[in-house]
Amino acid sequence: MVSVIATSREFREKQREYLDIAFEKKRRVFIRRGKNMFLISPIDTEADTSIELNPEIVKKVEQAEIDYKSGNFIRLDNPNDLWNSLNKM
Repeated sequence: MVSVIATSREFREKQREYLDIAFEKKRRVFIRRGKNMFLISPIDTEADTSIELNPEIVKKVEQAEIDYKSGNFIRLDNPNDLWNSLNKM
């Protein structure tokens, strides 16, 4: 499997592209941030029965998807001014 390595800045700027590489091309994407490295790796949960997903986490992700689709989320107008966005609630 061919891997791709990106800095955290490159990942932030081209997040969709790197996720597509992991999902569609089935490649591991390593994100480097200083001395730390993170891995985004494709997982086929139906084909790989050795992977167990935490049911509590799965429920939270499913609820987050429902909330997002129904418009129940906070859009950050300016990530550098987080508190101002939260105070608009």
